[in-house]
Amino acid sequence: MKKELLDKDCISKFENACKYELLHAQTYRHLASQMQGVGYFGAQKFFLKEIPEEESHFQKHIDFLNDMGVTIDIPAVPAQKQEVKTLKDAFTSAMELEYDLLEYYREFIQKEGLEYGDIMQHLMFFVEVQRKTVGEYGDLLARIELAKDDAAALLLIDQELGK
Repeated sequence: MKKELLDKDCISKFENACKYELLHAQTYRHLASQMQGVGYFGAQKFFLKEIPEEESHFQKHIDFLNDMGVTIDIPAVPAQKQEVKTLKDAFTSAMELEYDLLEYYREFIQKEGLEYGDIMQHLMFFVEVQRKTVGEYGDLLARIELAKDDAAALLLIDQELGK
């Protein structure tokens, strides 16, 4: 059995980060399904592309933990039941989720990364990914807001999302 190189509190933070990443993948599956149901096939495709990325983030944590002599139980994620009928609602939901995770990683670095360089190095990847994602979703929401209720404009945005 490997020696655990992280304390229990730090392991708990990584367990939460893993759950966040799995929750994001599950949420994107849900948003893709919801967007398909209302005819936003570009948004459906966009959210489906996000799923493997979120799953790869989860695996990066698992690999790091393994290097640190730690294995964790795979966390369960709750069923997604939120009804989403508009592009704005879908991307607002995604933006809130991604921003929450950005804040989580920032706090995680403050508590653990400053003491341990290897944890800092690992988490900085995630902070950068979250920062870019929050920025991208903010830009999309700004464009959606400009379109307001113009169905043609929203369908053009949707079409671009599918590329």
